Amino acid sequence: MVTGTLVRGIAPPGSNAVAVTREDILATGANSTAQMLQTIPQLNYFNDLLAPQAQGNRIAVNRPSLRGLDSNTAGGTTTLSLLNGHRIVGAGIVSTGVDPAIIPPGALERVEVVPDGGSAIYGSDAVAGVINYITRRKVEGIQVEGRYGIGDDYNQWDVNAALGHSWSTGSAFIAYNYAQHDSIRGRDRDYIRHFPSAQAFATIPGFPAAPTSARGLECSPGNRVELAAAGNYPFSQGQPGRVTDCDYSDDLAFYPSEKRHSVFAGLSQEFGEGIKLDVQGFYSNNKVRFPAGGQLRANRFLWPSLLGPAPAPNFISSPYIFSNFTLSPAQQVYFAWGENQGQQIDVESYGILPTLTADLGSGWQLRVLGSQSWSTTLSRQNTVNAIAGALDNAIVAGLFNPYNPASSDPATLAVLGSGESYGRASQRLSDVRMTIDGDLMKLPGGSVKLAVGAEWYREALNVRKGDTLRGQDTGNADAFVPNTLTADPNDRVLLQPARNLPLARLSRSVKALFGELVIPVFGEQNAAPGFTELTLSAAGRYDHYDDVGGTFNPKFGITYRPVDWLRLRGTWGTSFNAPSLADDPRAEPQSFASISDRFTINFLTPADRQASVGNRAIAVVQGNAPDIKPQEATTFTIGADIEPMQGLKLSATYYNVKFKGQIGFPPLTVPALMWGPLGNLVYVADQGEVSQSLIDQFVAGSQTVAGNCLQVSCTFAILDIRKRNLGRIDLDGLDFNASLAHETSFGSINLGANATYELNRKLVLAPGQPAADLQLENGSASVFRLRTTVGATVGNLSGQFIWSHRSGFDLAAPVSVGLPTEQSKIDAYDLFDLYLRYNLKTRGEGSNFMKSLAFTLSVNNIFDTDPPEYRTFDAFDAAKAGFVNGSTVGRLVQLGVSIGF
Repeated sequence: MVTGTLVRGIAPPGSNAVAVTREDILATGANSTAQMLQTIPQLNYFNDLLAPQAQGNRIAVNRPSLRGLDSNTAGGTTTLSLLNGHRIVGAGIVSTGVDPAIIPPGALERVEVVPDGGSAIYGSDAVAGVINYITRRKVEGIQVEGRYGIGDDYNQWDVNAALGHSWSTGSAFIAYNYAQHDSIRGRDRDYIRHFPSAQAFATIPGFPAAPTSARGLECSPGNRVELAAAGNYPFSQGQPGRVTDCDYSDDLAFYPSEKRHSVFAGLSQEFGEGIKLDVQGFYSNNKVRFPAGGQLRANRFLWPSLLGPAPAPNFISSPYIFSNFTLSPAQQVYFAWGENQGQQIDVESYGILPTLTADLGSGWQLRVLGSQSWSTTLSRQNTVNAIAGALDNAIVAGLFNPYNPASSDPATLAVLGSGESYGRASQRLSDVRMTIDGDLMKLPGGSVKLAVGAEWYREALNVRKGDTLRGQDTGNADAFVPNTLTADPNDRVLLQPARNLPLARLSRSVKALFGELVIPVFGEQNAAPGFTELTLSAAGRYDHYDDVGGTFNPKFGITYRPVDWLRLRGTWGTSFNAPSLADDPRAEPQSFASISDRFTINFLTPADRQASVGNRAIAVVQGNAPDIKPQEATTFTIGADIEPMQGLKLSATYYNVKFKGQIGFPPLTVPALMWGPLGNLVYVADQGEVSQSLIDQFVAGSQTVAGNCLQVSCTFAILDIRKRNLGRIDLDGLDFNASLAHETSFGSINLGANATYELNRKLVLAPGQPAADLQLENGSASVFRLRTTVGATVGNLSGQFIWSHRSGFDLAAPVSVGLPTEQSKIDAYDLFDLYLRYNLKTRGEGSNFMKSLAFTLSVNNIFDTDPPEYRTFDAFDAAKAGFVNGSTVGRLVQLGVSIGF
């Protein structure tokens, strides 16, 4: 099997391929396929932890991305994942993709990565490239392997077992993997932290008393900000002073725990001469847990227009507001209470993958690949009850005291703490692909090879998500309880079971025709000086989607050898990624919310901060915009492969990608972009662009409406941040590969290196706008990534020493978060790993009962190196704060044993 071409027996014409062998996989010490992917520099999570993110329903599965082209909020992915060449079902809720966890590491033979556009061969998704997981074809007898790893506040272990048998016309095997690892919280690693401000509070010009500390204010005891009086008050004091701040990251899971069962089985059988059937099946069940262990946190602006059109009765009806609302007509109150139960993500995937191969004579072959696969993803995250403005209602009714939550009505606390962000998605993929290939005609340079085929597949997504009440998934639509959120005991509220949330049922069909032609102009039979080989290739594919229309994508390749030891190659082509069904407006309906907390200043330009003062919030329109189009790319590569001596291989590849129509949310938190190139998505009240009818229009399309002010009088601006096609990304860079294998008198030595260097990454958000240099943005990724291995075999002992490197980079502007010393540079990140394997008994030695016995030792991050410090914070991902440019679980020591019978 070869990745990146339809033609048998040749390398992908003109393209560079990166292969990870079974020995490489073992040396990583990974207990999941996702962990193994962290060792490939061309992938976004190189030298980093690949894990789902605890951000509601956003990213529920590990989703590798070549070249870092994926937006975390896009429904689909620009990297196509295949299993033995088969397209398989994705998983997830808001963002979907093939979950690498479905494949047991023990079942893998190798992984092939082609970091080049591949839509001319495979269709949608192969924009940045293709990852093909290739499994073992045969297993003889019984093989069992177990490993246990221990680190600082961390443990992991996994077991792989395989059973197989071969006969004269076929074989069968089954492989099982169980793996689990602990979670890591912010308090477990000292580099995960929110930096305190040197002054705890500072006034930002144009916005009174705005905090600059990265530490949170939603603490216990809490705080209040008197907006008009420009004062900051801890609850324990009656005068402005140093407030209570806390580090949210201490309680949050920086790395979640996982428990995974996965099974892979294969059957191969020949029927007569030239006919073969291969059937493979997989099942995976992965449970991810993000423990919180902290409190529920919230804040509220309190002013007349928030609590209702008639402020006096509302204030008087709440003794807590009445008694504390004396210094200012507007306050912002921060508080925390109770216990946060965290988030759970359960992903189940299974499928069957048949392949029928038939030799047609004269070198022609027919291959029919089928795929029927399913997945279910469930996400539940504990939140403050967001149904029907519950928190606001309770404050107004005097049942919740925002100044001292512990003194509130117990029944109210129970209801307010039972909120849940719920998401459940089931996906199905049915795929049939037929390919015929063979020798078309003879030329002096060799045989012209042709492959043609057709593909049909249908995908479906059923998704249900929204705010509900935790533990109330009863399906009883008539479940009423006394409404503890008001003072009226006769008022009853309808529970919102998860099953009553809106259900979107989406599906589509795709039909495709494709072909590939390979022409050997010069080859072994007609080689001439300076023309040892010259091969041309052309491929093309037409895809028609019944929802977004049709697209044709070509790809051309050239391979030229002037001499035996030098090969020059190049490719040019176009690729596309159709919007996922998760990008459909029915999957994420329009909803309205407002930003009325201390982070509002992050969404404004400095000139607008003063204008926004006056207790007015920024309103946002969320969801998926209509008519999202496919993401498209034009790519070309130029490369060289050199083999100056036997066993030594060197290669270099220049790549260039022009990617347009990226699907994602507008950058709300980057004012220079949101209020600049995307100014057509910003409606400002003071410029007459916000009217009550515009607000009503947005609210009318909402499934839920936040319990905040929906009046023009308290709305400074409306930002349309619905998911849509954004601008263009232009990037280029260099890939390097090197390998040396040398036999010695004591065994063998081998060296290897894989590196990528990004030259440019520029963003154009709107036509006519200047390009923004993404490499200069704060927190941007390193531009140089390198993984090198030094290995040797001495008798029965083999080992590898591995160095992984991510380069440092300068920040566009110094950051400090109020610290006395500013930071202007992010350091490089270097990791060193060791892997040793001793084969005590090899297959064929001694008794036939035990065919093999081996022990392994791996040490990842030998020097327990922390990732580089970054003195800023992300308000939307509090678990990952204080560092950037990579991460690991720390030093991890693993012992393993494998045995075969």
